[in-house]
Amino acid sequence: MPPGDMVIAVPSVHLGGTSAVSIDSLVAAVESAWDFSGPLVLDFSGCRFISAGGTAVLAGLTLHRGTRGLTTIIAQDTLRNDVSRNLWRIGFLELLGHHKCLAPGNSLPLHRQDEHDVERLVAYLAREVMSRSAMPSMSPALSKEIRRSFVEIFGNVFYHSESPIGGLVCGQVYPRRQEIEVSFFDSGVGLCAKVRSVMQGIADDPTAIRWALERGNSTLSISEGDPRGLGLFWLREFLKVNGGDIQISANQGHYRERGSAYSHSSLLAPLRGTLIDLRIKVRAGVSYKFANE
Repeated sequence: MPPGDMVIAVPSVHLGGTSAVSIDSLVAAVESAWDFSGPLVLDFSGCRFISAGGTAVLAGLTLHRGTRGLTTIIAQDTLRNDVSRNLWRIGFLELLGHHKCLAPGNSLPLHRQDEHDVERLVAYLAREVMSRSAMPSMSPALSKEIRRSFVEIFGNVFYHSESPIGGLVCGQVYPRRQEIEVSFFDSGVGLCAKVRSVMQGIADDPTAIRWALERGNSTLSISEGDPRGLGLFWLREFLKVNGGDIQISANQGHYRERGSAYSHSSLLAPLRGTLIDLRIKVRAGVSYKFANE
């Protein structure tokens, strides 16, 4: 590599793990790259798999640097064929000048909005997420509420985050695991920093994430009197029944909840922004609805 380039060794970002292990190594690897003023080279020689959540972070890094006119490239000879194919289908390689994949298969293509356009987001969710055969069967009322929750999560970027890249969403279907992953990312001030700026007595970032998951808790409702904060709450309740998984990484906090079990920890290095990663279980013959339906 030419002198002055920064080379980042991209680690594998797996779906499993009991705490922050699935994202922690990536966050630590890219920490110094967000504001590096020279060319950045992504080396994938040690990466055998990268989840949608990990891809969202790399896309956010690339776009964040791009807003400042900074270059990010991939060392092409370090890419495994399967990793390259997945990055192409999900739309990450398109950010780096490759042609668009017209048949993304099991990938939910990367979607970016730099302004709060609900109609455009709903169209993406309908096309790439809610109408997927990989999504669990659910009643129209529940489907509407899940979609509304997705919209609120994405809208939080424009209400709270001050993200220079706007918001990103992408995902992946994993047929063998019978799961669909939906990941939201922004490179703003971070959920934890925002919560702690308006709430007294929250001592650390993992506690701030837990606060944000409770029903009706929102920094917007505190500052403006507008009742919000139901998006994460309803998704959390659905995933408890579904047996799925929610992981949130922001600033230096990480939180994971699967069913009734949860864990929280501090990341090795701070994340620039907020990553919300949802894993929804899909089971044949199982349908979901509200208890009062």
